[in-house]
Amino acid sequence: MAKIKKTPVIVVLGHVDHGKTSLLDNIRKTNLAKKEEGGITQSIGAWRAQVKGRSITFIDTPGHSAFSQMRSRGAKVADIAILVVAADDSVMPQTKEAIKIIESAGIPFIVAVTKTDLPGADLEKVKADLARENIIVEEYGGQVVMIPVSNKTGQGIEELLEMLVLTYEVQPIKVELNRPADGFILETQFNKRRGKLVSLIVSRGKLKKGDILLCQDIKAKVRALYDDNGRVVSEVEAGRPAQVWGFNQLPQIGDVFQVIDKGDLKLSKKVDSFMLGLDQLVSSELNKIDKTKVIPIFLKAKTKGALEAIASNLPKEVKVVYQAVGDVTESEIGLAVNFGVEIITFQIQPKPSILTLAQNEGVVLKNYNIIYEILEDFEKKVLKLLEPTIDQNILARAKIVKIFNIKDKQIAGCHVIEGDLNLADKVELIRQDKIIGKSKIISLRIGSELKEKVKQGDECGLMVKPKLDFKEGDMLCSYKE
Repeated sequence: MAKIKKTPVIVVLGHVDHGKTSLLDNIRKTNLAKKEEGGITQSIGAWRAQVKGRSITFIDTPGHSAFSQMRSRGAKVADIAILVVAADDSVMPQTKEAIKIIESAGIPFIVAVTKTDLPGADLEKVKADLARENIIVEEYGGQVVMIPVSNKTGQGIEELLEMLVLTYEVQPIKVELNRPADGFILETQFNKRRGKLVSLIVSRGKLKKGDILLCQDIKAKVRALYDDNGRVVSEVEAGRPAQVWGFNQLPQIGDVFQVIDKGDLKLSKKVDSFMLGLDQLVSSELNKIDKTKVIPIFLKAKTKGALEAIASNLPKEVKVVYQAVGDVTESEIGLAVNFGVEIITFQIQPKPSILTLAQNEGVVLKNYNIIYEILEDFEKKVLKLLEPTIDQNILARAKIVKIFNIKDKQIAGCHVIEGDLNLADKVELIRQDKIIGKSKIISLRIGSELKEKVKQGDECGLMVKPKLDFKEGDMLCSYKE
């Protein structure tokens, strides 16, 4: 069977806020970065661009650490990677993670050094730090291409694109076109107008409207195909992204799909007793936990990838007893009432009628658009749940984010997440829900300025006496007896 060149798929990896999305902006000229909540890409997207007369598919991967699984899956789909490193930050934890993902995928890559126009830019440091990770750039005698770029001025973008095409042309991947399609699921979501949509990339063959897809044990008929611009198309070739409408049940992100013979289609019928079964499932999950030690929640999100990321990063004392993609329904409000569970939504704005119903029924229904805020709020709730005694009142909570040792003094860099910290407050040091020790604040500073009080949301440096064994991630709780 004859083979053709496949449309190359490029994945962009790197540390959070190192300019991955802004780099892609320079290629597709859509200014996506400014539209994102909190400046962070929070779901995988794939789109095509014309580079030097060739169609190339780009995959944008999220930068937040919670999405490491999604980044890994993105790399498995790709033919070439762009490793983004900021010139003022150099190699950071997620840079190292990205390097491991690229090595595991066994794909060629190019290093794009961003923010080269900033005062703290240091290309030599970047080269040296990469060398410590066994990434030897050409200037150091290696074979890895490193290209400085500026997302503000566009410097180096053309050179980067030319190198992408050259890297692909050296060893072009050829695939069979006239064969049943297969590929990878990139993302799933619920669209108010179109319903359940599945984003995917075709690896081989040609995907057509009317095809029957098999993902693990889920089968679906392609009732409509949309390209990366949302336009209706009749077919999608290898290496290109698309959205599929026709799934009754959403597959897992990262699943492999394949087109099967139409005679094998045996889509499951809807079960009338679905909500009864869900009621029994939630009841069973709640019977396994102690509500005095665990916080049960329902979790709804716009995409399945977001569900995974949130559920896997919540404190262990938070139990997701039910999760699903899409809008909150009246039935789910009813379940929440029956079981006394709050509903958390991510990047979903519940309908006014649902908000009214939740309020009338006394159901806590809270929507978030940034993952940090969910995790931070539940850290607070868990601390309240695990308060050591009822004989003391908690005044404030602060998370230790950095530790400084100056001569014989230890200073805790803290972010106050609740209440106000005051000089001379009594504090408890809490680590993994256990009280490590008790002390008293003897110094509070914001920058070089001494303070009597530090308010919620502020960052400060503090010292205590007697000394405590501070570690990053610990909590300090001030209290009065």
